[in-house]
Amino acid sequence: MKSNTLIRPSEFISPRIKSVSAVSFCSMFTASADTTQLKTFRIFHEVTANSDIAFFDYTINYSSIVTATPSIKTILLDNGYFTSSNNGKVQTTYMGSPISTNGIIATTDFYTPMSVTSIFNEISYNATIRNSNNNNIDPNSITMTSVLMGDVNQDGVVDTTDVSDLNKYIMSHTQFPLSEKGILAANVINDYDNDGNPKIESKDAFAITKYCLGVIEHF
Repeated sequence: MKSNTLIRPSEFISPRIKSVSAVSFCSMFTASADTTQLKTFRIFHEVTANSDIAFFDYTINYSSIVTATPSIKTILLDNGYFTSSNNGKVQTTYMGSPISTNGIIATTDFYTPMSVTSIFNEISYNATIRNSNNNNIDPNSITMTSVLMGDVNQDGVVDTTDVSDLNKYIMSHTQFPLSEKGILAANVINDYDNDGNPKIESKDAFAITKYCLGVIEHF
């Protein structure tokens, strides 16, 4: 399993942009004293171009301090059958047309205590992957990258600085660029355009603000 490499073409980091005022959203909320903050680690499952993957079945086991959600597919898996469940472990299956382009095929969210620094310390992963000829291929044909959601500036914490940096990026992504992982971390709504690229919009900044104020406990 590869856990620290995200391979994508340069055009991948060209998200759909909507303008937003630089004015902080903070005054629009009142924090809830009952909210228990959790970190949201999102694992991005990605393939390279012409990987010829026509079937995969992967399992992610996780420790008792972690809560997980079933994996969610992107548009790159629309030409096939996809299912994912979570019964004490995340079990995900795809069977369909071979994947002919590169990019993110699915995501899995994990909610952890604030003390967790890497989700890869809390999970184990195994996969069976087959090509269009029904032959087993390298399990590392699907790579996994973990991102702390909301950590736009990639400093290891989620705070109002991330909201400020994201607002500037939305206004001018050429003048205020983000790293590749910063773009992934900013996409807290978990939505993508027709090419499978993450959409970075004002609603992402809105959600990060709510998290910073304790209105929501995780993304």
